[in-house]
Amino acid sequence: MHGKNQKVSGRIGLFWTMIAGVLALSSAALAQPNPNSPTTQWVPILYGNNIAGDSSSDQQNGGAELDVVGNQSEPSFYLQYSSGYLGFGLRLGADKNPAGFGGCAFVGLDVNMNGVLDLFVGVNNQGNHDQIGIWQPGPGANTSPTTTSVGTLFQTYAETSLTYDFTPITPALDPTASNFDLNGDGNTDRFLTFYVPLTDVTAALVARNIAFTASSLTDLMAITATQPNNLNGDINDVSGGIGSSSSWTQLGALSQAYAPVSIISVPEPSAATFFGLAMIVTVCHLLGSTRRY
Repeated sequence: MHGKNQKVSGRIGLFWTMIAGVLALSSAALAQPNPNSPTTQWVPILYGNNIAGDSSSDQQNGGAELDVVGNQSEPSFYLQYSSGYLGFGLRLGADKNPAGFGGCAFVGLDVNMNGVLDLFVGVNNQGNHDQIGIWQPGPGANTSPTTTSVGTLFQTYAETSLTYDFTPITPALDPTASNFDLNGDGNTDRFLTFYVPLTDVTAALVARNIAFTASSLTDLMAITATQPNNLNGDINDVSGGIGSSSSWTQLGALSQAYAPVSIISVPEPSAATFFGLAMIVTVCHLLGSTRRY
């Protein structure tokens, strides 16, 4: 009897060890954001009550690679908050030669929701930069295309498989898509995604005496450009608008307000998690077999 109890105790110990292992694997699966995750794990940005879209071929410069494209069923602008990282996604019209995103894309944050852009996060792949960054706004009013500029660089990050992606739109990447070439230029649209740490966004805003936490609401705008010092590409959800003196609010370029904690996206279970669950089922079967002794 004593030997039987030891056998059962050992199996129970193995069971809880496997439980701990599966939890660890699941935690690891959630520990890093995934810039290549499908759009179903991102939140489409709303402008008013409408999903973010954008007219095709309305960019001023940069060709189709800087053309933000989208409609009510296939959004142009996405947001994600994962494990302390803010992620942004833009659907663009093409990948021009040479391969890879070669321009700039910025998301402006209006933290005070007063029509003034307080910070920029984005990608600068112009020339030899290839970097994700956080920028302070320029010295102007930053209330319209003609008064807004990207200013001092606050922080930069390498573009890695954990922080950046520029990949073709496919059924796997966008399960809801029915058209993979919204601007009709013969090139498959691309999904540009990047992440920045929320703590650094907070620090950059604190440097400007603006409080910001994961619970803070902020309006968003998105724009592409050929270079950081000239916002001359395409404004999301605005037809044209580059060089306009109308305010961002008047143009309808500012989104609904979002708070990071309200948009947490839970990744799909990893293969490791499924394998771990299978192990649990196996051990449960073994434990059940002890009743026959």
